[in-house]
Amino acid sequence: MNLIEEISRIDLTNKYILFTNRENHSIMDFKKENFHRVPCNINPHLKMLRITWEQILLPRLARRYHLDLLHSPTYTLPILTQIPGVVSILDMLYRVYPDTIPMPKLIFWRLFIPLSTKKCRKVLTISESSKKDIVNFLAIPESKVVVTPLALDRKLDIGKQPTEEEIEVVCAKYGIRRPYLLNVGGIGKHKNPFSLIRAFEILHRKFSMMDLSLMITGNDYGVREELTSFLAISSVRGAVVLPGYVERGDLPALYAGAFAYVAPSFFEGFGLTVLEAMAFYTPVVASNRASLPEVAGNAAILVNPDSPEDIAGAVARLASDPSFRSEMVRRGRDWISEFSWERTARLTLNAYREAVGLE
Repeated sequence: MNLIEEISRIDLTNKYILFTNRENHSIMDFKKENFHRVPCNINPHLKMLRITWEQILLPRLARRYHLDLLHSPTYTLPILTQIPGVVSILDMLYRVYPDTIPMPKLIFWRLFIPLSTKKCRKVLTISESSKKDIVNFLAIPESKVVVTPLALDRKLDIGKQPTEEEIEVVCAKYGIRRPYLLNVGGIGKHKNPFSLIRAFEILHRKFSMMDLSLMITGNDYGVREELTSFLAISSVRGAVVLPGYVERGDLPALYAGAFAYVAPSFFEGFGLTVLEAMAFYTPVVASNRASLPEVAGNAAILVNPDSPEDIAGAVARLASDPSFRSEMVRRGRDWISEFSWERTARLTLNAYREAVGLE
């Protein structure tokens, strides 16, 4: 949504046809003469119906509207279309951690993602790390893959910092006691929650940070039950909160209220939550794997995700050195300006032009 909105702001020349579904039709109204919505009676949650529409009906619609280029933003193109295509592939999670993907989707992606990347003119992805994975796993030329980084969601309204009262209300809602460490984004092996909890145990035991709590939010990628069993025998079980999915509107207060944000993932296509935490004046401890070093830059403490001791040591340093913690907060707020939807939109438009042979 942020990308399309920005393209609509900076490109007043080219004509765009937006094929919308039941959920996004109303929010795709940009009131621009060169943007036209085509409502499609598709429920995006009915996966097989959506796939059938994409592969059979979308090529017909594309021909009807005489498209010069078709951009599919969700991993696969309609294979039968003869119109030049661009496809967005955010990461290669389905190849690196296939057990996190539901089997029907995994089977579909294993077949159609390689076909889509062979057929398309350009592949868009969101980090250099993801680009490297796409090139290696799918055996396509580097020149075919264009990195268009993400930026902060405008709906987060980073110019408005939550008040202490707002933070306390949200913390009470989810049952988290301050001070706390925060991790947002889901519970899966690739998110490395077990090392995070072991690091949290070390903070309690070795660094005597007994008042510290830990909150891990997000949907289950298949290990919540295992993690719950792991916690049941942990010495810190009473200080860890697993609320599942949290409302998007509550995230600013959760970020702002956290002592530190910890992202120990083995794998991230981008790691947008790192930037979100920085935007709300929260210092970040991040893994030195996958895309996280390029997203975090020098504005986070990078750690070995295989080492709970390393993770715990980084948090302990923030606690023992307030001036260093303040410095990391300052770096984070400066760093987020490196990412903008305008830059992403211009990179995307350049990829479009290359795909149709204009550059």
